[in-house]
Amino acid sequence: MDITVNVTSSLTNSQRRISTNWTVAHLKQRLEQITGIPPQSQELLLYPLPTSSESVSIDKDDSLLSGYELPEGARIQVNDTRPDSELRALEDEGRPHEEYVMDDEEYDKRTDTLRHWKRVNQLGKYDPSYTGKLNKSVQLNSSIAQNLTVGSRFRTVNDTHDERRGIIRFIGKVPEIDQGLQTWCGVEFDEPLGKNDGSIKGVYYFNCNPGYGSFLKPQQIEQGDFPELDPFGSDDEI
Repeated sequence: MDITVNVTSSLTNSQRRISTNWTVAHLKQRLEQITGIPPQSQELLLYPLPTSSESVSIDKDDSLLSGYELPEGARIQVNDTRPDSELRALEDEGRPHEEYVMDDEEYDKRTDTLRHWKRVNQLGKYDPSYTGKLNKSVQLNSSIAQNLTVGSRFRTVNDTHDERRGIIRFIGKVPEIDQGLQTWCGVEFDEPLGKNDGSIKGVYYFNCNPGYGSFLKPQQIEQGDFPELDPFGSDDEI
């Protein structure tokens, strides 16, 4: 069974889809791609709810995740056990990562950081083809956005969640996300499957109930006459 969990570490925080059929060892391999922490140096703590104060250790590499209490929306905290790691230093000092400030030049010299790991593995902006891919993505989103209309119905495509439907509420640049580089679609979902209320960092682009709003790339959207999905699965579509 696939579920969505919140993955957190001292420097990262994101939602991910995982399978309860994975082994703990396989999960750690996937988490390295997110946190930059090698599997052998990961300490995994499971919080059944994002706000839970008590955790359970996920420490048996050959066991299946189905053997743990892993409800939808659970949080997995990934700690770095390397004694000389900057992430370990943050955890030991008990300081929230938002308060940690390091000179960028000094940070760039370290070899135990997520940035260094991405550079070595040529990921993200360190991929030699990154600029070309980014320009292609910007052009594609801009082209698709020209055929979308605010107020139209849509459904998601290539979604990490199951298909979501709703109404397009905004089309344009959102500097709070990427400094105004790409075109984004502000959407209101039919169900509380979003992340916000139409605002980003206090700036409102449209209004909706909390948890119903989100910002998607145009290439994630298919505009059309898509009615609300029947929650009991009796949708008339073939």
